[in-house]
Amino acid sequence: MTRPLKLKEIEFTWHEMHGTPVTSFICTSNRLLAITEEDDDEEEGRKQNILHVSEDGVQWKEWGPVPINDCFCLNDKFIIIKQDSRSKCDVAYYSTDLIHWNKIDVDCTEVKKIIWTGNYYVLFGRYFTSTEYSEEGLFFSEKKYFSCPKPAIFTSKKLEGPWHEETLSEGSFGYGEFVTDFIWFNNKFIFVGAIRGELRKDDKKNGEDFIYSGTKLTKLNRYSLETGHCYGGRSLTTGMGKCFCLSCDNSIFITKDGIHWSSLSGTFIAKDGIHWSSLEVKPRIGDDRYSFLDTRRFIIARLNARWIGGLHVTLDGMKWKELNLPNGYEYFELMAYWNDILFIKNSKGKVAAGIRKH
Repeated sequence: MTRPLKLKEIEFTWHEMHGTPVTSFICTSNRLLAITEEDDDEEEGRKQNILHVSEDGVQWKEWGPVPINDCFCLNDKFIIIKQDSRSKCDVAYYSTDLIHWNKIDVDCTEVKKIIWTGNYYVLFGRYFTSTEYSEEGLFFSEKKYFSCPKPAIFTSKKLEGPWHEETLSEGSFGYGEFVTDFIWFNNKFIFVGAIRGELRKDDKKNGEDFIYSGTKLTKLNRYSLETGHCYGGRSLTTGMGKCFCLSCDNSIFITKDGIHWSSLSGTFIAKDGIHWSSLEVKPRIGDDRYSFLDTRRFIIARLNARWIGGLHVTLDGMKWKELNLPNGYEYFELMAYWNDILFIKNSKGKVAAGIRKH
């Protein structure tokens, strides 16, 4: 049995990767894949994506050209969600070899996320409804329209289908409420979204962020997030047995059960994992996948909050330790964590590999 880590023990030794900069990493159960963009030998001026394979994250072998530059792996199958050239909306494809791709055919405007619950796949998509509201002035009233994204959930035992559209609980996602993200956590379906103040039908005119969650899609409960002023810039992610609701402002909400949410206002930080000081402001974690990584033993995040910056690690989401960064990587994005190696990319496109000290 693996011994639980202590926060002060987590450190990395950094080495910059040489050669063509890596565009993306793809983590599988037994191999790490890397994609680079290189010149096409057959046509001058054209670029091609080259796949590299590693069994340890250190030694690499070139595999050959592939038609994509990024994707993710789920149950040893590859999935890509990208914009369709005709509809300009996101659609999903899957592959077993990174060469031949099959479209996942579902009846929704756009595909946002595909996850595995342990028993079946869940596809989170959205469709759009036109919502009317009035903008009131001192001497005028003008009708306006808002394109409101609503959730669509599909399930399947296999990526190739058939996909079944699920029924959502009656009365959920009401007038003017739009959904920004979805996740499966603690055997619950969880949605995060918002409603703008001018779209509300009650007496309150301030905007509101909300959560819908439940063990059944037909019985979802609504919870309000008191957030201040940021409405709709939220995403959901999980790590170390908790679910995090991340926002575009300086607020993070956390839950252990998907029902009771609390703000991370009591967050602490340390440079050495020993001496702790309270944050003057709440940490901000960006809502993209390049700012938050769950390694299954700890969480690594890029925190941004006034005087706080750089790379941080936590075991519980409450206490954060600042990690050392290699020179030239003050501005960076997280790329992957695999086989105790952390990969980051700096603003110049160079990639550094941090090997965890044991």
